[in-house]
Amino acid sequence: MPIDLLNIQVELSVKDLKRARDFYCRIFSFVVKNETSEYVEFDNNILLRLDAKHQSDRSRRPLIFWVRGINVCYKELLEQGVHVLQTPTAQDNLRVVLFEDSEGNVAKMQELRN
Repeated sequence: MPIDLLNIQVELSVKDLKRARDFYCRIFSFVVKNETSEYVEFDNNILLRLDAKHQSDRSRRPLIFWVRGINVCYKELLEQGVHVLQTPTAQDNLRVVLFEDSEGNVAKMQELRN
């Protein structure tokens, strides 16, 4: 059974949120969709998240897969032999599963909690 994928979001960790926002808006003409003191979300599903300890670590750029039915998706990952790092877990208003791709890159699968 295929996973019911709703969306994909890329999250980038940054040390200076304003500088990063200005860079992406200026260089790539990204349009800000939502902005707080902790993150900037663009209308193309790129999210910049403030991380004061950020150290240009490429492994800190997880893909985020928005799904429907995270428990079913979790079981599908297990059935496909995917290395799951975190079972479905509540985080704020989300349910999140962490897993590794074939190259060891960490990714998130998440859905809004009802």
